[in-house]
Amino acid sequence: MSIKKFENSLFDNFTEVPTLKELSIKLEYPQSHIKYIFKYFNNYSFSEYQNVLKIKYALKLIHNNYLSSHTIESLSEKCLFTNRSTFFKNFKNLTGYSPTDYKINIINNS
Repeated sequence: MSIKKFENSLFDNFTEVPTLKELSIKLEYPQSHIKYIFKYFNNYSFSEYQNVLKIKYALKLIHNNYLSSHTIESLSEKCLFTNRSTFFKNFKNLTGYSPTDYKINIINNS
């Protein structure tokens, strides 16, 4: 299984962020190899990747109009962030926008 396929299956039922060990078992690669792949190809660590997964899930929800009937706080919780400020910081670091600005500038102008 590839990382992309793993992510797609994960987003179908996003209830927890996988640990390095879980990803290693699922992809059938040693943990050290997965760590190397993330640092070499993605320029971020596995723990940073866990936050990237959460934001990718948030983007999927935003594109599916989640914010039309839910709050940013609800989106943050659904994406498994423990607090809203951490969610905002990670969202802005990855997209360059706040969640609200992303919805206004990217989704509404598409």
